[in-house]
Amino acid sequence: MKRKQLALSIVLALSPWLAQAEGVTVYGIADVFVEAANAGHGTVTRVESGGIAQSRLGFTGQEDLGGGLKALFTLESGFSLDTGSTSSAFWSRQAYAGLSSRDWGTLTLGHQETPLFLTTYAFDAFGLGNSGNYWNLSQYNNFWVDNVVAYETPGWAGFTGRLFYAPSEQASGIGRYTAGSGSYTRGPLNLVASYDAQVVRSSGPDAKHITVGGSYDFQVIKLFAGFESEIGRAHV
Repeated sequence: MKRKQLALSIVLALSPWLAQAEGVTVYGIADVFVEAANAGHGTVTRVESGGIAQSRLGFTGQEDLGGGLKALFTLESGFSLDTGSTSSAFWSRQAYAGLSSRDWGTLTLGHQETPLFLTTYAFDAFGLGNSGNYWNLSQYNNFWVDNVVAYETPGWAGFTGRLFYAPSEQASGIGRYTAGSGSYTRGPLNLVASYDAQVVRSSGPDAKHITVGGSYDFQVIKLFAGFESEIGRAHV
């Protein structure tokens, strides 16, 4: 118990310093709930994490380099609030750094959310949370990729484009990953589309996917629609 109290004291001591550091923001979600489920074999009551959204802790920041250029970074860890455990990779959700220019766009390198993630999030009425979310409906949920070089354009009259490339990693068994997406937002209208191709050398299908969707906000009701399809095999 003393060790736990000491660890908590260290976190509380560091938090004000991080929050006040120039250009650094500490953020997160703590989501825990009690569930009573019956699948026909009796009722099971349990404490679970991530009912609406996955619990997470993140650090993001930027430094103004002058001339409209900024250096930036994001580190984000997902965890289970009911057990305190994390995945095998501590920064499992995001871990990247890069440069951003108001005129030329943003270039980032590292472990990042894919264009597929950003596209499906835009047309998922559940915000990729709860039981009806897109993850539970799709057979393909490659939402994070390692070793990515990503470029995002500046906004042009409501349009933003993104390009992703991750080179082949021979040691990991994961091959080349390429992807791109576009989004258009004008008033209540939001349209999105993405394409991705993942080569898997050791297991699983190599696949290309295309996804399109969007939403329209009528103020009293908001409509969402989306479509995803595998369009062929990727090649090494």
